[in-house]
Amino acid sequence: MQNQIQKPKTYDDVVVDKILGVNAKIQTSKPLECGVVLFSINGGESFTEVTSDNQTATIANNAAVFGVLCDNVSQSESANVLVLGEVKLDDIASELKIALFKQKIIVR
Repeated sequence: MQNQIQKPKTYDDVVVDKILGVNAKIQTSKPLECGVVLFSINGGESFTEVTSDNQTATIANNAAVFGVLCDNVSQSESANVLVLGEVKLDDIASELKIALFKQKIIVR
């Protein structure tokens, strides 16, 4: 099954319990899948993907607010972002998991 096509994650694959979400502008130059960890430094007006390149600096930034993308987006557009609740995420760095937990996003 090496050539098996994997379907994109959906809301039900990622979100266990959504307590609070916001509709915000997602700034991206590439398609993003539901479950991507995002951050905002402008009070949740817009969000950008947390990558391995910016993860440490983003976690250290006291102005950063984290969220988890609840929609699949193909370009910069408005989408639903979970900012309080419980999610299922695979392969997440422990320091990022702790940063999400401090903001009341529980990762399973």
